[in-house]
Amino acid sequence: MSDNANVGRVFNLTGGGERGSSLRPQSISVKTPPTKTTYKSGETFDPTGMVIEADYGRGIKAEATGYNVSPSVLTDGVTSVTITFTESHVTKTTTLAVTVQKVLTSISVTVNPSKMEYGYLESFSPAGMTVTAVFSDGSSSPITGYTYTSSPFTQLGTESVEIGYTYDGISKTTSLSINVVAIEVAIPTQSGALVYNGSTRIPNWNSAYDSSKMTISGDTSAANAGTYQATFTLAYGYVFTNDAGSATVNWTIDRATIASLPTQSNALVADGTQKVPEWNGYVVGHMTMSGELYGVAAGNYTTSFTPTADYKWWDNTTGAKNATWTIESILVSIPFQNGTLTYDGTNKTPTWSNFDSEN
Repeated sequence: MSDNANVGRVFNLTGGGERGSSLRPQSISVKTPPTKTTYKSGETFDPTGMVIEADYGRGIKAEATGYNVSPSVLTDGVTSVTITFTESHVTKTTTLAVTVQKVLTSISVTVNPSKMEYGYLESFSPAGMTVTAVFSDGSSSPITGYTYTSSPFTQLGTESVEIGYTYDGISKTTSLSINVVAIEVAIPTQSGALVYNGSTRIPNWNSAYDSSKMTISGDTSAANAGTYQATFTLAYGYVFTNDAGSATVNWTIDRATIASLPTQSNALVADGTQKVPEWNGYVVGHMTMSGELYGVAAGNYTTSFTPTADYKWWDNTTGAKNATWTIESILVSIPFQNGTLTYDGTNKTPTWSNFDSEN
């Protein structure tokens, strides 16, 4: 818009303001229209390039260098301006056609979008939304081609989406409040079984575990059989199904299996000395022994075997199981009489072959 020095001011062409002048304007006209005749509502009239000619009669015409224009500010509904020129107490007017175009004054959301609640890191969707533009002439209409915030939502709670629209060079914005909620994720659980093997074990976790959404602390590895606890702590924007930001989860290393109860592997014969059995299937560290661990006399004995903390029996029990072992009697030959005894009326004492006085 241009502020022309002639607008709103009056200049006499020939000094006609003097009372004795004999030249008086008969009429005025627009000899040369201004450069600009089309305006946006609210702009100020710009006379740049316009030439106003005064007709004094008798064939005398001259450019009028002073005039005023009304209205100076052009609004909706104005189709022309009036140009007024005064000289020698005579005022003459003429009109100039102008075009005034409506301008955008505001926009608003008149129908909310279908989705008003979003998850963390989701982006706005305008589906179902109606945006209406209001113009300077009082008219309004739904619009398309508007812009809106498209970046992902990074803050929980109420977020503002800015909506913008440009019409004929004039831009307006409005905002829409939506709600951003944390993304719900499942609590991880142990995937697969771990069995004690003497080395450090690290649990596998099911698909709920996502290192981009959570960190893990607590018992993250172990060597011995037992139950351990890992703690998962969620990053900002996420929540477990119980609305908590962290969860403690049990995971286990199972005991290794002892396939069978030990059995006696050596033959023991009673000879008056202490006897100790040897065992098939007995591994030091896998189990402990108690009960009858040695013996002297022939007979059956009972030894108890108990798995250590990292082992269990084949039937998943961990208590003591009893095994029987034996010390056999010494095998001796049946004695038989050595020689022949004949009756003679006296006591006779036989002698024996294979007689072992010790046994």
